[in-house]
Amino acid sequence: MPQPMGPRSWQLHQSTRRGLYKLAFIAAGFLPLATAVAYCLLQSSSTFQGWQLRRWTQPLSAQLGVEVQIQQVRSRTPFHHQLSGLKLYHPETKEFIGEVHTADVRFESRRWQILLSDCRWQKSQLATSWRMIHDWFLCRTGEHTQAADVTLNQLAFVSEDADESFLRNIQVELRPRKEHVVVELHFQQGPLTEDNPSPAASQIFVKRNHAPQHLSTELQLITGTKPIPCELLSPLWRGLAELGPHTEFQGALDLRVQDSQWHATLKNCQLRNINFGQLTGVSNAVMTGFGHISLNEAHLTNEGLESALGGLVAEDGRISSQLLRNMSELGLLDHSAKIENPISDLSFETASVIFSIRPDKFQLAGDQNNSGAVLCDARGLLAARGIQHWDEALPLEQLPQLLFGRIQALSQTSPPLIESDSAQRLLRWLPLRASRTTRTANGVDSFSSLRNLNH
Repeated sequence: MPQPMGPRSWQLHQSTRRGLYKLAFIAAGFLPLATAVAYCLLQSSSTFQGWQLRRWTQPLSAQLGVEVQIQQVRSRTPFHHQLSGLKLYHPETKEFIGEVHTADVRFESRRWQILLSDCRWQKSQLATSWRMIHDWFLCRTGEHTQAADVTLNQLAFVSEDADESFLRNIQVELRPRKEHVVVELHFQQGPLTEDNPSPAASQIFVKRNHAPQHLSTELQLITGTKPIPCELLSPLWRGLAELGPHTEFQGALDLRVQDSQWHATLKNCQLRNINFGQLTGVSNAVMTGFGHISLNEAHLTNEGLESALGGLVAEDGRISSQLLRNMSELGLLDHSAKIENPISDLSFETASVIFSIRPDKFQLAGDQNNSGAVLCDARGLLAARGIQHWDEALPLEQLPQLLFGRIQALSQTSPPLIESDSAQRLLRWLPLRASRTTRTANGVDSFSSLRNLNH
């Protein structure tokens, strides 16, 4: 009886097997290698490089509002690119704004991941940069912007005199929405030290509201362990530049801009390294010396200072004898040294006052740790005002008389010893204009908590 046949075995001819092995080798080894070599050759070709550069420079220029030039682009994958030698120029004046050595760009999870290294920015272009970032970038609705996370190891602000300021470990998060766009920025400033190798970061939150009935920009700044140079903040308010080139800010700032009006609130902040001579006039200033102003709270608008509560300390300076005599005649001093020459200035070692400025009155007292001392020199007390006189306020309208008497006298000399705009620069810090102007609702709304916005 015949046995059932088992599975039929197939055998390939030896030459057929060799052919299949060669085909598998070509498919699995040679073709990927050839593709990689061809891709590398394509990337190195001038035609492809030109296409890549145009592919990146044109949309970047349109998105950022500046002229972007790129030296080289390398595409690792369709979603991973490396850009080298980026330079930014003003679109109209062609002035150089800044440069980025390398940019590593990835697109993951529907958001851009960007790593920048060795960025340098021109200090002279800070104001222009802020205007372009605000007007061209932030004021665009969310549908034109994608979410992004940007990391910078270091950002250097440079000037023609080789003076540099540094920000480090910068983290930027961009969160666009239809109704608003939010930018969150964390950074450290200054060099690392052994005593404080990892200082607390400063934080900036910016929100641009796109709703037609609420078009406005809000900014909140909270400094970390180290203060921020005021020259980096001067684009927000040019008056900071008048405090001197080395002035620093530490504390909290809330700013709201709506239409052509703005309102700022300062809380628990300090302005350090102030050049009081530059603030009160370059030649024959009302007061010279260097020091700081501490502010428990202050409110400023585009129309002037509205109110301030704080203290002032200056060292190793000179003060107008006429100013000191006027203060004494107005009853602002309990004690003042005898002034032999009312035209000359008095030298002092320390000036210290606490003050309150409001639209209707001005209050003043001396250092309560030193018998109410307002001015001291090596010989002792020059002027004082005790805390018991704190409630004896001076009408704010009289305050310019303390300054104008000296300014007018100096301006009448030939040639004038002080320029007339010095008085205007000083009065810009007082709420005289704001007190005479009808306040509007624009720019003085309460601030939203940008830090608590949902991601």
